[in-house]
Amino acid sequence: MMRNKLWQKRMLISIGWILLLAVSSPIAAQEDDPETIDYQPVGIEEELGDVIPFNVLGFDLQVLNSTKLETNYYFIMPAHWKLTEGASLSLDFLTTIYNNDSQFDSVIAGELQIFFNGIWLDSFPLETNGSQTLEIPLPNEALIPFFSSNSTNFLRIKLITNTNCNSSQSTTVAIQPSSFFTFPHQFVAPDLDLERLPYPIQQGSFLSDDAVIVIPDSPSPGEMQAFINTSAGLGRLASQTKYELVRVSELTEEMRNNNHLIMVGNSDSFTEFVDSSFLIPFNRSTSASKETDLNKLIHDSQKIFPTTDGLDLEETDGMLQIIQSPWNPLKAILFVGGNNDEGTMKAAKAIGYGIVRTGVDNTMAIINDVYFETNQPSSYKASQTLSDLGYEFKTLNGPTLTAANFSFFIPPGKEVPSEETATFLFVYNHSALLQYDLSGINIKLNNRPVHSLTVHEASTAVTQELIELPSVLIKSGPNTLRIEAELEPFDKCSDFHSEGTWLNIFPESSIYIPLETKSVAELPVPMLNQFPQPLVFDTMLSTTTFVLPKDNSVAWYSAFQFAFELGGRVRSSLINLESVYAEDVTETMRAENNLVLIGLPSELPFLEELASYLPIPISRDTNRFEHDRLPIDYEIPPEVSLGYLNIINSPWHENFIILSILGDSEDGLVEATRTLLQSSHNLNGDFVVTEKDQRFTTMTPLLESEDATDDELVDNSEGVEAEAVSEELEVLESEEGEEEGIVVDDELSSEEDVETTVQIESDEESGAETAVSPTPSSNNNNVPSTVQRQGTTLPIVVLAVCMLALLGVGVRVLLMRRKA
Repeated sequence: MMRNKLWQKRMLISIGWILLLAVSSPIAAQEDDPETIDYQPVGIEEELGDVIPFNVLGFDLQVLNSTKLETNYYFIMPAHWKLTEGASLSLDFLTTIYNNDSQFDSVIAGELQIFFNGIWLDSFPLETNGSQTLEIPLPNEALIPFFSSNSTNFLRIKLITNTNCNSSQSTTVAIQPSSFFTFPHQFVAPDLDLERLPYPIQQGSFLSDDAVIVIPDSPSPGEMQAFINTSAGLGRLASQTKYELVRVSELTEEMRNNNHLIMVGNSDSFTEFVDSSFLIPFNRSTSASKETDLNKLIHDSQKIFPTTDGLDLEETDGMLQIIQSPWNPLKAILFVGGNNDEGTMKAAKAIGYGIVRTGVDNTMAIINDVYFETNQPSSYKASQTLSDLGYEFKTLNGPTLTAANFSFFIPPGKEVPSEETATFLFVYNHSALLQYDLSGINIKLNNRPVHSLTVHEASTAVTQELIELPSVLIKSGPNTLRIEAELEPFDKCSDFHSEGTWLNIFPESSIYIPLETKSVAELPVPMLNQFPQPLVFDTMLSTTTFVLPKDNSVAWYSAFQFAFELGGRVRSSLINLESVYAEDVTETMRAENNLVLIGLPSELPFLEELASYLPIPISRDTNRFEHDRLPIDYEIPPEVSLGYLNIINSPWHENFIILSILGDSEDGLVEATRTLLQSSHNLNGDFVVTEKDQRFTTMTPLLESEDATDDELVDNSEGVEAEAVSEELEVLESEEGEEEGIVVDDELSSEEDVETTVQIESDEESGAETAVSPTPSSNNNNVPSTVQRQGTTLPIVVLAVCMLALLGVGVRVLLMRRKA
């Protein structure tokens, strides 16, 4: 009976679809169809053809059963695909039907219902155990709204069972990742519209989004700053795209043929491409004279860019423009620039805003100015409701574990007074249809549990609970309060098993955190594992300045990666990063900004000004730090590339830091950048040395005060461990050293170390085979490890030589006796 009803239903629906298709227009007959392009795909697109497996779309095994009755798959079609007739879905699934703990092969246990883009496709009765495949055509009506746009497609699969909650029969359907779509298609140029940025630079389809950022060969200071801000903007808007960076003269044919291009710079930096049909806002006839007046060229009748007449442009205006690439019509070129540095910087800052206003022509936007609100220190409110923090009424729905996060910000340099207590006033209520002994609420602060609540009949009414927040868990910068709820239904078979399991969190809930300003002496030593703090404390990043070399593309790409990461970590509507070349750091930048140094030490003359503040000296001749100042001094051959990370409090202002990302070679710089961006949470120190897949992390000794006496100088380098050094451990070891009365004359020790090291280098250069004994010292820890190793190895070598000599004499005596 069940089978007959199912097939009757399918027959009626099929007849309806036939009638609908009979009156619907075919895909090819649509008006305003984009013109198709003859294009030969490459890479994975060529391998796939029309067949798109689920695993390529990122879909893994999905299991449907009584606890999960449906699953949804979402994906985006490439912008240059125009689908044609013949699309289909091949659905592989495994059905398992149990009854009374036994398996049956001929039971109608329910059906699968399949929908695509909201349109019903098919219903399939589940009556057989084992693997099955459904071949389902996709009707044109399900495809028409999604041809050339960036809309999301979704496949919905529902399990309808014939069993009730208490039945001994169960049905499980496993949707296999071997399932696939077939999408016959042609190629068309993507729709270009600045108001849809980052599309088509980032589409989010199953094909990789790749772009090349092109900058001038010798960027002016303004062009470099525009590049840095564009990088941060892309980190906010298009973080899934893969980027390369090249100078304009390094742009290869392969790069321009297979990638979107993002041109960042002043208009006169790209004039060499005018005669090769490169599309920028220039008139071909003016290329010889290099005339680059943007206003004149846009209105010229022979302009290359298709623009709208009547624009009234100023010399300092910025411009965003997107066009079809002349080398690959399926790719786009985005120009971010202007006539001069001022205009180009305006255009770059507009990229990160996320909203572009174009006017009549959606491929062009003119930026007259960018306005930044001055970051005035706002008065901190000790008590803030969730509503004050921007959160509305929140409902958590069961029956499984569910949670909500609430973020709040603590200004830098603040702490909870010891005599005060931070609290959270939790205002809530919950459903009365819960199994109270199996349900509960858990409160966490920064991923640490701080309180738990049972649910009961009384808390079904609006309830207030005052919860203490341990001050030790409250940190400067962003903090997260997390409310987790396990909501178990009273009756799992009830129709309310989902709708009847809920917890309400009222916006009147409040967080009370009294604060006081830390004294300068109490300010914490910055640690690399705090990245991206404290830079992101300023949500516009306007207090961060990049200090870069003038001519190093590898360092510039590291700066791109760093700015890209920062841009993705802040939520301000505008980003206002600053950059400067290393020889041009101003007094204002020193006093009012965090400084991020990126490059090789030999290319950063500003490091000379920091020499007296760095805990470990660095040589700009070798590009290496003096490793003999670390707990262990290893001999590292010069051909081994090393990267360095170091963070210190700014010597010019206690509220800012100086972060150095350096390398003794370009490979070392790449490794240092990768380590910071990918593994910062493991960098429990202020100084890191990286070597290929290894890194050494340590806390460097604090700099000596100019007023310190010899009796106050304590050796706190002993016992520091790589990869596991914490600030608390260092303080503890220092205190232990003071209690034991360990006092070291640092000045004398340093002189002895230098003298001994020079002697060793001299002996090695002269080819001497004898080792130099270290100068006597009151503390052997001050003697470089290389010297100690040579000093202890020499007696062993001499003893071995003597033993071999004696053995040789003994053998000769035995031979002489035998001959005799």
